[in-house]
Amino acid sequence: MEKDSFYLLLEKIFIENKIFRQPWFENAPSPEELVKHTKEELERLIDSPHRAITDEDIDRLFHISMSRIAHYKYKP
Repeated sequence: MEKDSFYLLLEKIFIENKIFRQPWFENAPSPEELVKHTKEELERLIDSPHRAITDEDIDRLFHISMSRIAHYKYKP
């Protein structure tokens, strides 16, 4: 699947803000709550979204490999 620019922005925010390391992320009581809180956090961090954040976006973020996250280079 081709990555669109908005998804790349979500990925950047997800990794740079270490959303996957937040206590609410690690201790979510259910998968539904995890998706809900992740969407809310991304929406809070994005100034003006180009489109709605979808469950598919969140699923793709959850499947980023840890080796890719570890080697992520911040590009200003």
